Amino acid sequence: MFVALRHTSTLNTAAIFAMTPAMTAAVSAVLLKERLGPAVRIALPIGLISTIWVIVRGNPAALLSLELGAGDAIFFAATVALGIYGPLVKYLHRGEPMAQMTLWTLVTGAFWLLLLSAPRLFEVKWDMVSPTVYGGIAYLAVFSTQVTFFAIQWSSTVIGPTKAVSYTYLNPILVLIMGMALGEGDPPVATYPGFLLIVAAIYVSQTSGRRSLSRGAPNLPGVMISRRAE
Repeated sequence: MFVALRHTSTLNTAAIFAMTPAMTAAVSAVLLKERLGPAVRIALPIGLISTIWVIVRGNPAALLSLELGAGDAIFFAATVALGIYGPLVKYLHRGEPMAQMTLWTLVTGAFWLLLLSAPRLFEVKWDMVSPTVYGGIAYLAVFSTQVTFFAIQWSSTVIGPTKAVSYTYLNPILVLIMGMALGEGDPPVATYPGFLLIVAAIYVSQTSGRRSLSRGAPNLPGVMISRRAE
């Protein structure tokens, strides 16, 4: 996703990222035999459309003007991988502490990143890197990686991957709220219906009943534990 942002716009990536809950639901249906109720099947696409509506600030012309390129293809592939991630966590969880699972996820991820970046590590003039860059890296490492991975993994095993990832529909709303706090002004009135529909879609996805994994799911210890938690 970081690589893709160098080759495309944040508007494009935000629109693509809104597809994550639908992808997660599709993977969960195959891997976990998760069956969503009719209300949730309606709520997910409504949440997707409403999220994109808020992202383009209620301007259909902005959506029609989107131009897709190589960066968008990269980001879409990353979004598919993220959509698979939550269901895979629940499928593979064996009841170990979630902090332990998060630790090894990050350690192995850091190992692969180190291999990819090793050829250029000695080319960087570390003494010329500003403190703000280190501060940004620290934020990404702690909040956008450690805390986020732990929250996604834990919630995926407790409330299910689709429900957990559906909260990503709130991203554009939170961005606009932070923008208002930083003095960027109020969002256009046209986005307000999108706000309401997003909240409604999340509420429906969290409260509507669905059949559990009782049929067709593998009898893994982690799955059994998560069933009891549900």
